Parts: sequence; structure tokens; C-alpha cells
Amino acid sequence: MREDLQNTYIATHVLCYIAAVGALVIVMKGVVIFDVDGTLDDEKSSWRLLYSTRDQVALSDQRFAAFAAGDIDYESLVELTVEDLRRLKLNRKDIDQLKMNLRPKPEAEAVIKKLKEMGWEVAAVSAGVCNLIDELVSSMGIVLRFCNSLEFDESGVVCCAKIAVNPTKKDVVIDDICRYLSLPLEAVVTVGDHAMDFSMFRKSGHYLVFDGGQGPCDDGIGGHISSLKEVPDWIERWENQKRT
Repeated sequence: MREDLQNTYIATHVLCYIAAVGALVIVMKGVVIFDVDGTLDDEKSSWRLLYSTRDQVALSDQRFAAFAAGDIDYESLVELTVEDLRRLKLNRKDIDQLKMNLRPKPEAEAVIKKLKEMGWEVAAVSAGVCNLIDELVSSMGIVLRFCNSLEFDESGVVCCAKIAVNPTKKDVVIDDICRYLSLPLEAVVTVGDHAMDFSMFRKSGHYLVFDGGQGPCDDGIGGHISSLKEVPDWIERWENQKRT
């Protein structure tokens, strides 16, 4: 694997987070960690969206299908994707244009604000592309953000990528977030919409599957939701259960 594809964390976000929370005196109840693509926004995949600029969505789906089937690992998927994007001459201007059309789910910002008022910190962990989604997530009031980033050559064309989040290993990032916040895993609630979010579901104290369903999961620690508006209600329910 090329050196530019080795796992690395987006340290600037961590430093921004530490600076932002340094003056806080409120004790956090816990942290709610959101997936981004399909959860906080309506895009199926920010990687897939990049391919759409060259009408190559089918190629993106083909690459992901090989990964989902276990034919290639995630590092190989990213390497192949970068090769595709370089060949398609995807550049910074293309990404800037895509960012202009990205929108959060209508209820996202209000839900995040309510969670913070309830004493919960909020984070985002995404295997999506930072260059595309990071400003959107930041605009929702989320300071602690982990995602993958593209880099560009002198002409502004995609040349390589840095992986901070492997979608099958989001639990590793959750461990790091817990260390940053000095929280036990039991104080973590995760929210996601995709099979690739199962690694973080399994790691957290509670989880919510954004799949259009309703009601609790069979294991007693998870639930199905059809709207982000349900997240605070579920958390209040779990908090009340702990008191009884």
C-alpha cells in the first residue's frame, strides 16, 4: 500500500475541538456520534457523488460492490478510487461546485443543538470525503469530526488520499473519541444508516439505526428511527431507564 494511503487522523479537527472545549465547565453526560452520508445529509455516498461529476456513478458502484463482497479491502478501494478520480481529472473546482449543492437534513441542526442543551457532546465519524462534507458538518455545530481527505497536485487535480476512517473499523475511532473526552464506552450513542456502521453500533452503549423503521432492536440497546428528531427522545428514554 502506498505511503499516502496509510491511516492518519485529521489532527486539525482534534486540536480545534480541544481549543473549543477547553473553557467548558459542564460535565458531559456522554457523546452522540453520527455517521454523515445518509444520516446528517441525504447523499448516499460522498465518494459516489464525486464520480457523478463525470457521469461515472456506475463505476463507483462497481468499486464499492467489490469491497462489500470482500474481493478488495478498504485501502485498495480508496487506491482504485483515487486512480479513477485522477484519470477523470477531478479537481478542486469540481468539489467546490458539489459543496454548493450539499444540504443537511432539515432537522439536523436543531437536533444537534437540543442534544447539546441536554448535556451531550456531538461528533461525526464518516468514511466520506472531508473535502466535500466537512464544511457542511461544521455548519451544524459539530466540532469533533473524523473523515477521509483527498489531496491535489500542482494543477489542482486529485492525486492521493489520507484515510482516517475505515468504514468497517469505525469502532477504532470511537475508542479515540472516548479517550479525548474521558468517557466510558457506555456513555456513547451512535447513529447511522448503513451496514458499514455496524462496527460502531457494536462498540457503543446504545445505537440508533436510521433505516425508516421504528421501535427497539432485539438486543435491547438499540433502536430504529425514521427521523433525526427521534434521537433526543430515545436518549431521554434511556436516561430514564438508568434512573429506575
